[in-house]
Amino acid sequence: MTYKEKKIIIINVLFIIPFIFKSKNTIFKRTFFGKNVVKLYYSGIELFNISYINNAFKNTGDIMKIGEKLKKLRLSRGLTQEELAVRADLTRGFISQLERDLTSPTLESLEMILRALGTNLKEFFSDFEEKKIIYKKSERVPLYDTPDGVKEELLMTDTEVKKIEPMIVELEPQSQTEEEDYHEGSEFGYVLEGNIELWLDNAKYKAKTGDAFYFKSDKKHYIKNASRKKKAKVLWIEIH
Repeated sequence: MTYKEKKIIIINVLFIIPFIFKSKNTIFKRTFFGKNVVKLYYSGIELFNISYINNAFKNTGDIMKIGEKLKKLRLSRGLTQEELAVRADLTRGFISQLERDLTSPTLESLEMILRALGTNLKEFFSDFEEKKIIYKKSERVPLYDTPDGVKEELLMTDTEVKKIEPMIVELEPQSQTEEEDYHEGSEFGYVLEGNIELWLDNAKYKAKTGDAFYFKSDKKHYIKNASRKKKAKVLWIEIH
């Protein structure tokens, strides 16, 4: 299995869930686990929870403060509450209560409103999401099915969004990564420990501790620990 086949695909659950569930259950609830959390329930069963920045919630009450944002969207489209209600097949009273945060929508009704406003769940909640800055060591994701003597860990999980895939590669003496076929993008590496050989097709390049390398991913490539006694460690970044 190639590294491409082992990639972890991060799916935005807010984008995919509407196509799976059409629930009448309220989806926005406030709970406390040291920070604000949004939980999605289906038939009373908790499916998952999503953390949001604090200002995405009302200071009091149990409903995410989305009414103000919905109202701004409606006004920016030049629609009255009545016109939006007709387009979304809902009542004007419900739209009014929703904009004043007096009620919460079901997943189905929110999707209908956003469709009428020319947007979707993914875009609507994009600025509620907490922007991750620090990626802790404990959050690294190990990649499996690597060759013997090779350990690979992704340093961040939202690689599809960031357009890069940084990872730490540790190689036992004389071990090597699996050969990757050519693909789009480019690669950058920095040798943290040891001496390695970088192979691009049939060409060999040597790098030692403190050296860096960069190449287009249009050649078959892999790295090998050139030492017979010492381990090697490389910071490897695939750039899309």
